[in-house]
Amino acid sequence: MNINERLEEAGQQWRASQGPALQPPSLGRPAGNASLHRWGKVLAPVAAAAAAAGIVFGMVSLHGSTTAQPLPPTSMSSPTPSPASTPSGTPGVLWPADADSPAAGMCGGASGDVVTVVAYPGAPRPRCLTVTANQRLQVVNRSNADGQPGKPMTVTFAGFAPRVIPVGGSTLFDQALGEYIAQGVHVLKISVYPGGGAEVWLKPSGA
Repeated sequence: MNINERLEEAGQQWRASQGPALQPPSLGRPAGNASLHRWGKVLAPVAAAAAAAGIVFGMVSLHGSTTAQPLPPTSMSSPTPSPASTPSGTPGVLWPADADSPAAGMCGGASGDVVTVVAYPGAPRPRCLTVTANQRLQVVNRSNADGQPGKPMTVTFAGFAPRVIPVGGSTLFDQALGEYIAQGVHVLKISVYPGGGAEVWLKPSGA
C-alpha cells in the first residue's frame, strides 16, 4: 500500500469516528469560535500526515540517489624471492674478494670438479682452500665427529642466501666459482665458528 492509499484510509477512519461531516463555514457570515475550533481539529491531523508523507518521500529519494558504488578491487603483488641456488647481486658482476691473501699461513689445493670443506668440532678442514675458476664448492656438517652431539649450522658464501645444513648433511654451491666470485680470498662463514669459518682462495689462472 502506497503513501496516498494510507492517507486516504486514515482520513476515512478519522471522519467515521467524528460523526456527521462538518459543513464549511459560510463566507457571508463570520464563523463562531466553536466552528473555527472544530475546523482546526479537523485540519491539524491532515497537515501532520501530509508533512510525514513528505519526509518519507524525501528519505526514499535521498536513499535512491546516494546508493554506494562498489570500489574496484585492489591489486596486490608479492615480490618474487631470489632462488637460493644462485647468487644475488648484479648479473655479470663478480662478488668482490674479502682479502688479497689468506690469513692462514698455509692454503692447500684440491683436485676434481667439486672441492669440499668439512666442518668438524673446533675448526673446519681445511681452514684455507685454493680453488680454480671451474671448480664448485661443497660444505659438509660433521660437527658430530669425535663423539660430539653435533648441531645444525648455517653457511653463507659470496652472494648466495644463507643455508642451514643439518648434522651429517651437506650443501653444494652448484656453480663454477669463477662465474660469480672475483679473484682473491673469500670467507666461507660457518655459524658454529665464532671467528668466521674457512677461506676460499681463487687465484689467477696459471698462478
